[in-house]
Amino acid sequence: MQLDLPRRMQVSFYKVVQDESERTGKEMTPAMITAAFKKTYSVSANAVNRIFLQSYQLFPLSPSTQEPSSPVSDFSDDPNLLTPPDEDQSLLRFEANIIVDGTPRTIQGDGRGVVLAALDALRRDLDLKLAIGESAAQTINADNLPHAKCATFIELFFEGTSPSKSGGGSTWGTGISSDVATSKCRAIISAANSLVGDRQFPAAKMVFSPRSGGKNANGDSWLQEVKLRAGRFLSYASDPAQGLKVQTTV
Repeated sequence: MQLDLPRRMQVSFYKVVQDESERTGKEMTPAMITAAFKKTYSVSANAVNRIFLQSYQLFPLSPSTQEPSSPVSDFSDDPNLLTPPDEDQSLLRFEANIIVDGTPRTIQGDGRGVVLAALDALRRDLDLKLAIGESAAQTINADNLPHAKCATFIELFFEGTSPSKSGGGSTWGTGISSDVATSKCRAIISAANSLVGDRQFPAAKMVFSPRSGGKNANGDSWLQEVKLRAGRFLSYASDPAQGLKVQTTV
């Protein structure tokens, strides 16, 4: 299946591929571009970067009490329900089990929609104050509903900074899943990994949330076999203005 990267993300990844070519002194092959894409956007079923999302739950919050009720699932196999990340308006509590620098910890945050709730959790527990730039969502395999997936692309930058028009100062994240919310969460973590560098994180906090047997939206097996195929638009020597497409076989 094919990923159509947003324009600003195309430019960003083009620079990654070009830098890797200059570093190795070699012409980029499809296999090398695949490895660069996986590394840049944390595309792995294992913890390959500093932050890794293991599982999470979403709890609806009452606007008046701010108290969570039973966990809900944002799972959907209907591609007509795959919406961009800024269209969620429900007030949610996001609780996730993550691995940070090899150590498991739990983070928690609140917000309108899964994206803002996840960003609040990163701010509260990892002191990552991130803002959203551009975002996009893509339905993959829409003509094959049982296997339809959502690809979410999110641009993040640190609060108080102003990314340039060319994308300098911001980074992109990618998330793919048959679960809409999971694709958004993976995209947030993917982008955050590219921003954290070697900064120190605060000590883990103790988090408790009521559980009532809700369903974890903790991902699927799409990462078991991921391969990127470079087409004529995906070349380190090509003009980024012509566009960049990534194809992934799942």
